[in-house]
Amino acid sequence: MKKFLLLLLPIAAFAQNKTTVKAKGSAAGSKATIIQTVKGFKITGNISGLKDSSLIFMSDAQGNTIAQDYAVGGKFTLQGKAETVSYFQVGCIGNNDVLEMFIGNENVKIVGKSTDFKKAVATGSLSQTEYTYFINSFLPINDRISKLLPVLNAEKNPIKRDSMVKVFEGMKSKIKDLVTKFITEKPSSAVSSFVLLQFYQLLGDEKLLEQKYNAFKGDAKKGLFATLIEQKILAANKPAPASAGAVGTMVPDFTQNDVNDKPVSIASFKGKYVLLDFWASWCGPCRRENPNVVAAYNKYQSKNFTILGISMDTDKNKWLQAIAADGLPWTHVSDLKGWQNAVGQMFQVGSIPANFLLDPTGKIIATNLRGEDLERKLEEVLK
Repeated sequence: MKKFLLLLLPIAAFAQNKTTVKAKGSAAGSKATIIQTVKGFKITGNISGLKDSSLIFMSDAQGNTIAQDYAVGGKFTLQGKAETVSYFQVGCIGNNDVLEMFIGNENVKIVGKSTDFKKAVATGSLSQTEYTYFINSFLPINDRISKLLPVLNAEKNPIKRDSMVKVFEGMKSKIKDLVTKFITEKPSSAVSSFVLLQFYQLLGDEKLLEQKYNAFKGDAKKGLFATLIEQKILAANKPAPASAGAVGTMVPDFTQNDVNDKPVSIASFKGKYVLLDFWASWCGPCRRENPNVVAAYNKYQSKNFTILGISMDTDKNKWLQAIAADGLPWTHVSDLKGWQNAVGQMFQVGSIPANFLLDPTGKIIATNLRGEDLERKLEEVLK
């Protein structure tokens, strides 16, 4: 029986929280004026309930801290310069909530409560208005899908199941229409490249991805998400090498340093079943999947199974802190080059979490196993 998966969620630590925003200015001309008069960004915050000396940070899509300040009376200021309009997170050390934002070099104000940081109100950024509009349109449909899928996957009555499949496909179609409408109406928005990257598989194959991307201009063709789209287009236009991570191929040889800066070779794992787990400290979906991976490791480590974590981080301290916080006892390696991680590029990893299961000979026997699927596959091969 076919199992339906929740494939419509964003692929990195993005778009997980519903935020509220009010635009300062109502036309593209307002944004242009801000960019001309502001040399960098300036974020002034007023978050009630913050303890004095709370460290407020701003990080980019790869987890790099680009500004920080200590709050006094709930107020703080974050200043810096953005290379282009892009995705950022603003949060507080010790608070798991973060406010997700799309801003450029603009004056932005944030007002909210420390008990619900992710729902703080941001004003002053047109890009944030566009981002919030899309996310708040997407989340209600996604929430319905999240509730339907467990019921659908457990339903054994074919008549009831077919009925639920039609509902599921209808909701997917609504998201497809929402994505198409947004990127068509906003071809110059940095948010459009983000949205296209997250949902292009829902729209079609890489050829359609290239067609949609070619219609973009301005900010939509700048920054991390545009770069990742361009990499996917390049990869789709040339034959994939045998080492690209396809099921049935042998794992390519590689070596990276572990947390103690000692080289670890994949060859040293020969003779074991190995899960190559690509993740990062800044990746929300990765961190939420980690308890499932830990459970699988604890259950099967005594049956010739282990895990090699490969981090797409750039900040070693955040990488080490995430390993400790999530209780990940297996070997971890990284070259701390983020999306340019050499092993990630070797396997053409364009989104995380991603994983590859190897048999004792080094052959790839499965990819991108999540939750119950990971446990079922391990139970199958480790009888």
